[in-house]
Amino acid sequence: MTKTFQCDVAIVGGGLAGSLAALALSSRGFSCALIDAADPAVMREAAFDGRTTALSYACARVFKRLGLWDAIEPEAEAIRDILVTDGRAGGRLDKGKVSSFYLHFNSRELGEDQPLGWIIENRTLRDAMFGAIEKRGDIALLAPARRAATEYDNAFGRIALEDGREVAASLIAAADGRYSALRAEAGIKTNHWRYAQAGIVTAVAHE
Repeated sequence: MTKTFQCDVAIVGGGLAGSLAALALSSRGFSCALIDAADPAVMREAAFDGRTTALSYACARVFKRLGLWDAIEPEAEAIRDILVTDGRAGGRLDKGKVSSFYLHFNSRELGEDQPLGWIIENRTLRDAMFGAIEKRGDIALLAPARRAATEYDNAFGRIALEDGREVAASLIAAADGRYSALRAEAGIKTNHWRYAQAGIVTAVAHE
């Protein structure tokens, strides 16, 4: 017999966006199912994701209103200045050039020791959110679980999982990444373009 979870909102993708959506919706009285193919225990390990996220002041307020900030703040680094400039990289025959134009955002102009935002490791955000999800009775965390198919009728969207379970929800939210299979199946189109540039992301230690 198929076990069916019925809820207001089913969220496919338990990453930062999906987990935060589940907590925000739950705080407003909506029951949720959060579905992800990865094991939450693995997602909470330090080696799972070494990236960081920049939270703006407004975004940080969302975490505060959801009661998550106390678990996040000890690991958050305040953004005091942002300097945006441009230039041309040097080469064998060209010394390159740095533009004389720039944008400087200074947190001191806000007063009251208010930073522009915070830099936080993704593992810290993920750990705080999964910890909160585990304590809520109105969020069904279905992970690890893979979506096999999705169907829609007049009453519900229905998600069939590979393990035989089913989720029925009034709304299905796609939070399964930039190459979202759920978005593609729904026929939601996106616009994209390439800048023909490459970026280097690294972590450094300094004095």
